[in-house]
Amino acid sequence: MVSDDRDRAMLATDRELLANYDGVLEKTLDLSKSNASAAFTLAHSQLMPLAEKLNAALVDHRRYNAQLGQQGSDDAAVIVRRVLWLVVIVAASTMADSASPSCATCWASWVASRRMPCKYR
Repeated sequence: MVSDDRDRAMLATDRELLANYDGVLEKTLDLSKSNASAAFTLAHSQLMPLAEKLNAALVDHRRYNAQLGQQGSDDAAVIVRRVLWLVVIVAASTMADSASPSCATCWASWVASRRMPCKYR
């Protein structure tokens, strides 16, 4: 799953570097069957630098995805706190409405029994 434009660009870079690495790896393996010296030279001059670039890109991409995950987690925590405050406010408003002078007896009864036996409700 791609999260945003930066993530999409990083994925494209990862794929491009992997394709380049696979191409040179294939050449290196083919050369290793016939000429070990040429295979070593190719691996040393081209394959290792590509492997290092690919590894660095993957590490950066993984780090960015971890940051996105942490940001999502932080955003979710803020949402939960806001929802809890809304629940508290609505509950307090409802209880304040129930405690109106016309229903003071019901309020006292509800506090004592934890249920609302009010005929007005």
